[in-house]
Amino acid sequence: MVRVAHATVVQRLVLLGIVFWFGAYASTLLADTASIMICEEDDAVGSARFEAPYYGVDGSRQRLLLADETGAAPEGCVRQTLPGIAVDQVLWAGPAEPDLPDEDLYSLTLQGRFDGDAVTVSEVISNIPLASPERSYLPFNESVVRDFEPRAFGVDERVRVEADNTLRCEAGSRVAGVLFRSGRRWLASSPMQLVVEARGSGAFEVAIGDSRRDDEETPLTLGTLAVDDTEPQTFRFPVPGNDRNWSSLTVVCPAESAALRIDDIRMEPREREQEAPRGAWFWSPGFWQDRPETLWAAAEEQGLDELYVSVPTSAGGVESPEALARFLADASERGLAVWAVVGDPHDVLEQSWPALRARMKAFRQFNETSEAGARLAGVQLDIEPYLLPGFAQNHDLWRERWVDTVAVAQDALDGAMPVDLVVPSWWGIHPRWGEKLFAALDWSGVRMTVMNYHTDPERLRHDAEPFLSWGENHGHRIRMALEAGSLPDETQRRYVRSDDDTGRLWLVSVDQTPVLLLLAEPAAGLPGRAFSYSGAVNIPASRYTFDGDLDHLSVVAAALEPYWLGWSAFGGLSIHGLDETRSNGAH
Repeated sequence: MVRVAHATVVQRLVLLGIVFWFGAYASTLLADTASIMICEEDDAVGSARFEAPYYGVDGSRQRLLLADETGAAPEGCVRQTLPGIAVDQVLWAGPAEPDLPDEDLYSLTLQGRFDGDAVTVSEVISNIPLASPERSYLPFNESVVRDFEPRAFGVDERVRVEADNTLRCEAGSRVAGVLFRSGRRWLASSPMQLVVEARGSGAFEVAIGDSRRDDEETPLTLGTLAVDDTEPQTFRFPVPGNDRNWSSLTVVCPAESAALRIDDIRMEPREREQEAPRGAWFWSPGFWQDRPETLWAAAEEQGLDELYVSVPTSAGGVESPEALARFLADASERGLAVWAVVGDPHDVLEQSWPALRARMKAFRQFNETSEAGARLAGVQLDIEPYLLPGFAQNHDLWRERWVDTVAVAQDALDGAMPVDLVVPSWWGIHPRWGEKLFAALDWSGVRMTVMNYHTDPERLRHDAEPFLSWGENHGHRIRMALEAGSLPDETQRRYVRSDDDTGRLWLVSVDQTPVLLLLAEPAAGLPGRAFSYSGAVNIPASRYTFDGDLDHLSVVAAALEPYWLGWSAFGGLSIHGLDETRSNGAH
């Protein structure tokens, strides 16, 4: 499980975790012309002072190196010299995302930690936002009034529509009104509520439709918009579930003259007051092996119905199967389902798949030989490829690798156990992930847990929506995970395009690979684009984690659960970091 909660930022340009440590060798580095090299993994480079491995655009292993000498690059390497720069002047370096647009790139912001002996950069944010993903559906809890095209109807033409969605109706006895229709649909198979904000004078009948109802001219009447003010009024109408998906709104004029301006249209889940299922991670096998009473106490205090634990395996299958069976039987008696967690970012590499298959088969064989009340509930795949250095070099490649890895696990389980896929919330809104990911997965026996690691309720609602919408329309269960563990505060340092070719942050090209260099002091004349330091702001960890404050977490969860429970897809909450709050649960 990633402990870097702010990985939800989607304007990510640089791989995570490539760091160079200087200091210990700084006094020995006397050269004033360093070079930066990119080499294939197996090539020997004896002159390099520092190096960091990463995965290139094609997924192959590469190494980024700094050396204090110039000359021809070793075989299998490409080199770029840095005139006037000594190695000890470089605080941090990492390959940037390919194809950065030169003409529009104005600023780069480094987020990370800049104190201590080493600089760490967890993400780089540009002034160029990622293109919004093209959603084929209408979003929930967002204004969509601009998505609807109005069209007047009525035989005596007593209604006209103005540019600001104002309807003006003349008096008359024949039916007339306006059909607001969208090319997209709300994917709502469970009951929802339609929210309309409007102003004007008069009482207007409002109805909702789908493609068939529109063709048959039989919209479903919801109620009346009775407006009597120049200020907006808010109306809420219960809407039944509809497998055909709602896509239009009909407003019917009254018999007398009237006017109506529609300011907003949005669809929201219909809140439900009930308890949501809740689970938690306990990563160390020592919890269930040596101190299960800690788990029972946590489950009672937090109202847990699921536990996610590490289950060691070996060539012979599950280790300590008798102890595991006893623990699972005790958990079952307490109404707790236990999932085995698998979480290694390297599992997306093809060479890791045999070991992954072996683990899946070990879990399957354990369940096949265990009593009904002493079996694992399923397997949770907490595989995070974005923790691999170089991930941002090729999102499409790693999305496909991740989907293939899930298929490997599913094939090994052979339908015998359900699978829970743990994913970061930023995948839902990233144009390279989002619907492309959802559509590529085999959802048979699959549910999804979203690492929605924020503490602001509105951000939590926003980031949950793409996943719940997909689950709602396709009949899949989606859980939301909140972070309660400890995370460090970080800093964002902003750098803007330099006018005089001088800066501390440089974007240089090593052959065809763009690389970012952060220097201790401003420098000029390097082969690339210079960015000057503009300012810094602190990014507190409290944006992403409740940091052991379970009372605060419970308050936020209680505010969100009625909304999330309005989605039939919502499967409950999961808490990450709860194991850190147990006094004897450090791992």
